[in-house]
Amino acid sequence: SAAPSVSSQPTPSITLVPKPPSGQSVALAADGSEVVLERSSPGEVLTLQRVSPGGTVSGAVPAGRSYDGRDWEAAPPLHFLFDCVTASAQGCVVTLESGVDADHYILKSTVPPALTPEQDAARLLTQGTFGPTSATVDEAKVLSAEQWVQQQMNLPVTSHREHYRRQTAARLKHDTALF
Repeated sequence: SAAPSVSSQPTPSITLVPKPPSGQSVALAADGSEVVLERSSPGEVLTLQRVSPGGTVSGAVPAGRSYDGRDWEAAPPLHFLFDCVTASAQGCVVTLESGVDADHYILKSTVPPALTPEQDAARLLTQGTFGPTSATVDEAKVLSAEQWVQQQMNLPVTSHREHYRRQTAARLKHDTALF
């Protein structure tokens, strides 16, 4: 039996890229290298964007993101592959693709401002209802998300069909002699 062949090519090194300080960014070369990107901290958003040759940072294309300490994930339209198993303790491995579409990459750190109670309630109501009103925001801002969901689950079940039929039936008052 033949012995397995051994590749004489060296294993490429993977560079750990530390995340930039909050509110700052760093440029990374688009050279086809594999890098490890650290995960974000809780409350922080890290983004990886591709800048085209001659392009500006404002025209950068999203490639990936990590937020609230989570693993890196692909961001449309580029859908990069992030390997968060190989270097799981340090972060996630990604290849910074080179080519005609990539001049360099930008790794940016952002810490969004804290939401006011009104903004937090409006976000909850946008996600859990057909939209907030001033009255529902005032009600929801004094409750935690868990309390609000429990309150909604304790309400009697309503039917949109029943509501629709009541509304349309009220308009269909007609004289049976015409039919």
